[in-house]
Amino acid sequence: MKKDSLRRSIFYRHRVLWGFSFFIIATTLLAGYKFWSLPGGLTEAEMTAVSISGHWSPLAASASSDWLVNLPWNFLQSISIHVFGLSTFSMRLPAVILMILVAAGMFFLIKKWSRFSLAMIGGMLMVASVLFISLARNGASAAMVLFLIVCALVAATTIVVDKRSQLVALVSKIAVGICLALLVYFPGGLYMTVALMITGLLHPKVRLLLVRIKVWKMALAALLAFCLMFPLIWTISLHWSNGGSATLSQLLLFDGEWSIANLAAVLDALFGVQAALNQGLMVPVVTIVGLLLVVIGITRALVDAFSARSYLLLSTLVMTLIISLRQPGLVYLLLLPLTLLTALGMEVLIGKWYSLFPRNPYARGTAVVMLSVLVMTVACTSLIQYLNNQNYSSTIAYEYNVEFRMARQEIRSRSNEKMHLVVSHDQLAFYQVMQRDYPNVSVTDELGKIDTTTMVLASSGQIEKKVLPSKIITSWHSNDPVLIRIYSK
Repeated sequence: MKKDSLRRSIFYRHRVLWGFSFFIIATTLLAGYKFWSLPGGLTEAEMTAVSISGHWSPLAASASSDWLVNLPWNFLQSISIHVFGLSTFSMRLPAVILMILVAAGMFFLIKKWSRFSLAMIGGMLMVASVLFISLARNGASAAMVLFLIVCALVAATTIVVDKRSQLVALVSKIAVGICLALLVYFPGGLYMTVALMITGLLHPKVRLLLVRIKVWKMALAALLAFCLMFPLIWTISLHWSNGGSATLSQLLLFDGEWSIANLAAVLDALFGVQAALNQGLMVPVVTIVGLLLVVIGITRALVDAFSARSYLLLSTLVMTLIISLRQPGLVYLLLLPLTLLTALGMEVLIGKWYSLFPRNPYARGTAVVMLSVLVMTVACTSLIQYLNNQNYSSTIAYEYNVEFRMARQEIRSRSNEKMHLVVSHDQLAFYQVMQRDYPNVSVTDELGKIDTTTMVLASSGQIEKKVLPSKIITSWHSNDPVLIRIYSK
């Protein structure tokens, strides 16, 4: 009897550790399960990102301002490509790791704002959502943007809530500065940085902490932020007439616009009924049940408008909506405020139920069962929605380019042959990254004289009419199934 009670007490005492471990395992499975083959093709956004990160180097970055956009992501993805070679695995591995860290950060954030049970609920609903899984399997910069925002929020929350360790507070302050400075390298990131800073200045408690910081520490923080942004400032100034102004316009979203069409695109991405890809990410994002929880969460945030939590949550929601309306491709930024609002909505529902039966243990037990069923149902519905859309929606399937996988597979099987790879001009930079891994392959965008084995991608639009191909590689698509034509000497 004593042993059983001891086991139960140990389990209860370490329930947070057990729960967090289960959450991380579930997150890793959902984010990383066969991410190198599911989905089976590459989106245009992934290929564009690799076209830059695959050629990234400090010298190249200083020679042109084009490399500054998404610089932290380009640096991280370039390391992955250099280590593992150009493959779907190396393209998406950084996104998988970053999204797992985003999930862990959101778990910590909700736990600090509320309690452990809501952190589990909100976290599980987030990692099972269509948008989270899609973000983890997309080799573009979106995962890095969310990671920096979550790191800044977690560090800022630690500064306000945890006052036990001066070292933790110092590290958190440095982390906030670094994350906010690096956000400036992404389109719309400057606005997110300004929104978070204004939120901190407006809230009395945060403002009091800022007033108490010594002047030399503020100066050191400003110097650190300036050093991180110096490459951006210097390169844009140096190349102002040669692409610098265009880069600045892209970072400040001057290339976007507020219009009815953008509003319709955002609404369709959030609440649409037909599955589609938005900059390589699967939409729609919000389910009917999720929408109800978000509305309840917004109501609660407005009621508690003077709390630090509501300040941060509402300001982040408003800014991400404004940025998304300016450029609908950035609608993924809404993942964070929607997750926090969902957790807040669940907190309201649980509190209302418990207030109805404050002393009835059976009612509380019933609430646990009902809540578990609700969370599992919503999570499974989102997961099934992703799998069905990914496997059976022709609208989504045709958005993925499967030529790269087939071309790489064929090149690996002909490693002893000299080969020419003919691609379209806009994909030339992407496929040239392969030349480091396969020195026997030369990549070009022009079909010349066939003097060796030549692979011609169908997307290049080129064909040798006088010579029959020795091999034709096709896909399972019913529309234009031919992918590659191979001509032998």
